[in-house]
Amino acid sequence: MKNPTSEQAAELLSKVCSKRNIPGASLGVMIDGEIVAQATFGLAHAGTGLPVSEDTIFHAGSVGKVYTATVVMTFVDEGKLDLDAPVKSYIKDFELADSRATESVTIRQLLTHTSDIDGDALDEEGKYGRGDDCLERYVADMKNLPMIAEPGNLWSYCNSGYLLLGRLIEVVAGTTFENAMFQRLFQPLGLSKTFYFPEQVLPYSVAVGHLPNPGGTPTVSPVWAFNRAAHPAGGNLSTTMAEFLAFGRLHLDGGVAPDGTRILSEESVRAMQTPAAACPEPELLGDQWGLGWFLRTQAGPTIVAHDGNTFGQTAGLRLVPDRNAAVGIMTNLGGQNYAFMDIAHELIDPWLDTKTPGKPKTSGPASPGDADRFLGVYEKLGSRIRVSFKDGVLHATLEPTGAQAQMQETKPKPRSLQTVSEDRFLVPIEEIGEEMPLTFLRPDATNKPQYVHMGGRAFPRVE
Repeated sequence: MKNPTSEQAAELLSKVCSKRNIPGASLGVMIDGEIVAQATFGLAHAGTGLPVSEDTIFHAGSVGKVYTATVVMTFVDEGKLDLDAPVKSYIKDFELADSRATESVTIRQLLTHTSDIDGDALDEEGKYGRGDDCLERYVADMKNLPMIAEPGNLWSYCNSGYLLLGRLIEVVAGTTFENAMFQRLFQPLGLSKTFYFPEQVLPYSVAVGHLPNPGGTPTVSPVWAFNRAAHPAGGNLSTTMAEFLAFGRLHLDGGVAPDGTRILSEESVRAMQTPAAACPEPELLGDQWGLGWFLRTQAGPTIVAHDGNTFGQTAGLRLVPDRNAAVGIMTNLGGQNYAFMDIAHELIDPWLDTKTPGKPKTSGPASPGDADRFLGVYEKLGSRIRVSFKDGVLHATLEPTGAQAQMQETKPKPRSLQTVSEDRFLVPIEEIGEEMPLTFLRPDATNKPQYVHMGGRAFPRVE
């Protein structure tokens, strides 16, 4: 198939955004280091009517974790970090609630989300301030974080692990996280419109987030920025489509910038794209996780990717190394990961012969004969899943806990599950108009699962 054109990209983007009520979006396609198609849609700000342009800056969100991982690997290249060394050997005052985990959690486990630290806190309340010591203060407070399991036992997405990596970068670099990112990545790669701080983006066209409103018009998010401590996990990383794809190109070109500057070794590029941990949500994310990237390896050429969600914005970067191609998507509506699946099925798969998975197929309401084994409460910091049996069908009640619970205005209601397989179901998320996989794991001697996996996170059974 011929390379997509900007006209084709624009037609597809308009179709997907209109179908999903997305206010604004940007789509870029790169092949052999050149952007061959670029398209925009709609408004950067529905309140002001500012249109999206090719230079509009969007949040990259958690795609920023790969930027953080890239800089970590530059220190590995220089022999200043050992992936399999305990983090404690570099950050002497690092401490978790579990003393054994404190001594054993490694850098590799943080990069691959297998540290099993129960941590998704991104300093929503601004507790650690905006000073240069915010990450140091955050890490000092990690002594209160429990474990989901022993390190290396389960794959569970962990924002706190990447904040810890940000502090590791500061300790090894001897400067702030943002300075180290600029010096080691942004500057040598020529990223002049990639920022962390809100005031840096003010001179430019900037997208604001919008919140889904089922049956109505999306509303502008009242919050645009995370607090500073969240930066290493992708909080506030903002960029244009051209620079988003330029970062992807670095990982397609073996770690070399367009001007010939080597930023990352070929060995580290390969290591980041090598499967290191199995992921139980292959449709939403990937079937494997590398050092920073998620990977889709089950059919067709391997897809190397990451998604990001922030305050009403969703971004995604897809690389196909075997085809030397990259596709970037940025939208200003929250929870739009499945929109990228639509674009992949219509644009990327026919073009590159990739096999992007679709939504899991269901066989009807979840009414298994052994329903009792699933019943119970599964909980991690910040959220709880209560599984019950009602009217002959399994239900899941998704409950925020802690500060999030105080912000919720309505009482959570049970949501009926649909069967995918013996231990997998779909739960409706009306807030974003989608269904999400719910996977039960690790049955005990009585066949009762000890974990449920949803949204990239493992929830241990507590009842």
